[in-house]
Amino acid sequence: MGVAFPNIKPQFNDVNGVPLSGGLLYVYVAGTSTPATTYSDFALTTANANPIVLDSRGEANIYLADGAYKFVLADSDDVTLWTVDNYTAEDFSSTSTLPTKYTISYSDIAAAAPTDTETFLSLPQNTVIEYIVVKHSTAFAGGSISSLLMDIGDGTDADELLAAYDVMATVDDTANEVVSTVYIGSFASTTDIIASFTAVGDNLDQLTAGSVDIWVKTKALGA
Repeated sequence: MGVAFPNIKPQFNDVNGVPLSGGLLYVYVAGTSTPATTYSDFALTTANANPIVLDSRGEANIYLADGAYKFVLADSDDVTLWTVDNYTAEDFSSTSTLPTKYTISYSDIAAAAPTDTETFLSLPQNTVIEYIVVKHSTAFAGGSISSLLMDIGDGTDADELLAAYDVMATVDDTANEVVSTVYIGSFASTTDIIASFTAVGDNLDQLTAGSVDIWVKTKALGA
């Protein structure tokens, strides 16, 4: 099920309050210029064009999947009128609200040293992390490494969100880590979320296999 944006059938106006006939609404993934999909139906089965072309009343059917979006409204001559970033849609009527998945592979941390870091998420301003789920999906192996410990945090506290989780352990459905503590990033700017790796027994560039999946559930706060 989808979320109507921002009401049942939104209407957009020009600077004089006149319905924006033929106006264009571009939709992107929040904080980027990557196009995002919106839908014309509640079941999220029929995708809208991007940009969405408004009808003669400046209206359109717009439903959103869970996620964070950026909207750019332009007139029929493609002149930008406004931009709204980090609009978050969450369907509270559904149990299928999913976090975003990030994957870090052994090749991403191939340092000629026993430690390395990987910035996997740039948390937008005014955004909180609700929870994190970590599970290594492919066994790490290589060299004489006997354990591979992963911390998750930010630039000021490397293990604020996760400390010393051994991703060298056997891959199994029960081998995972869940962090449910709410983390609040910066209110003024983005915050880099970093995974730090420490190998025991050899340098990280001796790894020949392995990957870890990190699911992060975020929510934007109101201005």
